[in-house]
Amino acid sequence: MRRALATSLLVALTATLASALLPPATPAQAHAVLLRADPSDGAVLALPPSAVRLAFNEPVDAVGAGLRVFAADGTRVDLGRAPTRVDVDTGDRTVLAAELPEDLPDGGYVVTWRVRSADGHAVAGTLRFTVGDAAPVSDDVATALSDAEAPLWLRSADRAVRGVLLLGLLVAGGVAAATVAIARTPLQHRSVARVVMPVALITLGLLPIGLWLQAAVVAGPAGTAGAGGVPGTIGDAWTSVSTSLSGGGTLPAAASRAVGLLALAAIAWRARLHGTGRMRGMLVLPAAALTLLPLATEGHQRSAGGVGTGPAGMAALLTGLDAVHVAAGALWIGAVLLLGLAVRDGAGDADVEGDDVAALARRVGRTALLALGVVALAGTGQAVLLIDAPSSLLTSRYGTTLLAKVAIVAAAVAAASLARRRAGSPGGWQGARRLLRVELALIGTAVLVTGALVTLPPPVDATATMFTSSAPLGEGLLLDVGVDGSRPGRTELHVYVVEDGALTARTLDVRATLTSVPDGIGPFRVAPLLVEPGHWFAALEPLPPGEWSLEITVGLDRFTERTTTFTVPLD
Repeated sequence: MRRALATSLLVALTATLASALLPPATPAQAHAVLLRADPSDGAVLALPPSAVRLAFNEPVDAVGAGLRVFAADGTRVDLGRAPTRVDVDTGDRTVLAAELPEDLPDGGYVVTWRVRSADGHAVAGTLRFTVGDAAPVSDDVATALSDAEAPLWLRSADRAVRGVLLLGLLVAGGVAAATVAIARTPLQHRSVARVVMPVALITLGLLPIGLWLQAAVVAGPAGTAGAGGVPGTIGDAWTSVSTSLSGGGTLPAAASRAVGLLALAAIAWRARLHGTGRMRGMLVLPAAALTLLPLATEGHQRSAGGVGTGPAGMAALLTGLDAVHVAAGALWIGAVLLLGLAVRDGAGDADVEGDDVAALARRVGRTALLALGVVALAGTGQAVLLIDAPSSLLTSRYGTTLLAKVAIVAAAVAAASLARRRAGSPGGWQGARRLLRVELALIGTAVLVTGALVTLPPPVDATATMFTSSAPLGEGLLLDVGVDGSRPGRTELHVYVVEDGALTARTLDVRATLTSVPDGIGPFRVAPLLVEPGHWFAALEPLPPGEWSLEITVGLDRFTERTTTFTVPLD
């Protein structure tokens, strides 16, 4: 047993080291990144634009106040309509636009936006532009008008409740499943039933609170009313929830959890009602699956090569790894808690403690070893896919929180190893009980940290995979290009022609060629498609890393062409 637990600790530490050293299998796409704004930040325009357009690297949904435009005195100047989305490629909805009045006067303006990306995280920002000979909006005014993050207390409450909910889900589902797998005596089944029923009911009661907090954090200050960002009415809260949680599968996942928790509570009540009742697998396992597996359908895997951003296989891989990670972690937690309950209920009974608990401890040790190894391997796979670079483990909040979780799990495994060693010595059960309590406390802390971890977007190195540049075309036209190599399975080319600060409505002929500079491969001819006035798009085969020459030819009329060459470094 000592060798098995030492091996499990070695597996966890080795897997953690591997996740830090291995390169990511694909560039991370943790949350939406703004690729282009028209007008651009800091633009000085001779004429007012007809609209403000924001282009993102993945489909987004407006939340809270969405996209707004303000004058320097804080007056809202856009037409106040809901932001519209424009299809860019094969149904991708990545562009938000807000119309502006035709008689927009000269002056400085602030654009604020808040969107929800595919992984459920909110992304907000601010940009400024000036029309005519006017002073730009000051930093203080722009900050006051911006959609900042939700209040700190609200974000802290969201992370805390997520952690408690995650702990409740893992305890209710994990200990019930572990009981089916390794419990043998009626006492062990009754002990579990006395824990599962209240935990399932308490967790069920916290679900709507968790949903409201999640929605309020995503919506931000503009999506709430009242002091400190607290919704002032039930209607405000309902609007926030329905807007912020309408996508991403959050509400169906919550419904699945509710059904699973109710089923687990009913099964546990039946086991308590019948003194010798057993937690039967044919009932427990489907209920545990409904409770736990929705955790694998939400969050970061929805955008890291997932929904709308790349091959469906990447989303399936991340979802599968997360499902395995959750199931194995729940089994590990459930097995350890089952042993703790058996030790508690068997205290003072020499026969129970010497026979049943010792036999259970052996089964728990084998189960925990297997589950922990699976947890480490699945977690390593997720880390490799979600973290953009090994240095992010130390330089990002997501990375440092992940390392803290790993350190706590390693401490829990060490406590488990010492507890099993104490239990194997004569009269060592008292010390083993204390170490078992430490192990359970560390496991609970690791779960709470995981609850905070899922609220943090994994780091994204947007500059490493996105090239942007611009050049004048003459006749008052400006050429903007963007090359996005971050999409798994393809490279995207965006060509914009801007006139007077807005996308031009002229009919133009746009062509492109690509040549690999060091290898001399090419030129590859590209015919971008017009997807909206002034915006051309092409989805290319993945381009190998290196330096590429991009030549853009714009036909202004039958007799005039302008050719511009850009050097594009792709990582």
